[in-house]
Amino acid sequence: PTNNVPAKTGMLGNVKQMYFLWKMLDKNNDRKITVEDVQIMLAEMGLGFLSKYVAKALFDMVDS
Repeated sequence: PTNNVPAKTGMLGNVKQMYFLWKMLDKNNDRKITVEDVQIMLAEMGLGFLSKYVAKALFDMVDS
């Protein structure tokens, strides 16, 4: 995979992967993953033309 997440096994490896993904998604380092973070991520993926409404819809689908 090209996501640069180190492949680890076991519980500690899973925690490290989750932390890495969290840090990757928290674009402004406010210790939260927000709609704005999703918008930045989409722009970095070349999907900056998507509106903030699409970013909010994606965020709402996974926010609990």
